Amino acid sequence: MAVNPLISGVIGFNLYATKFFHLFADARYVYGNHLSDSPPISLNEVRVSFGLGINLNVLSRKKS
Repeated sequence: MAVNPLISGVIGFNLYATKFFHLFADARYVYGNHLSDSPPISLNEVRVSFGLGINLNVLSRKKS
């Protein structure tokens, strides 16, 4: 068993074009080391995510 402390930072955006779709993109940097009895192994990585999302309008608002 080992402990793997990680630190992460993210930057990105969500663009809601209509009430049904949105576009998203982000970049994340993960920093950390795998700590065990052997020499530490770097777990550093950069993750890039983007895509088109579908909004499920399941919550209805009451009209006054």
